[in-house]
Amino acid sequence: MRKNSYYNRSEQGAQTQAILMSIFKTLQQRKYKVTEEMANALQQLLKTKK
Repeated sequence: MRKNSYYNRSEQGAQTQAILMSIFKTLQQRKYKVTEEMANALQQLLKTKK
């Protein structure tokens, strides 16, 4: 886990934020449009999860 918890209220929240920040940074480095990619991922999740 990252040393800085960015004011999260729990260890689980800090871990979730660290994962999301890693995903965002990777998308940026690969020149993806971060908001579009995350929106597409969430839409796909909603379609497949029942």
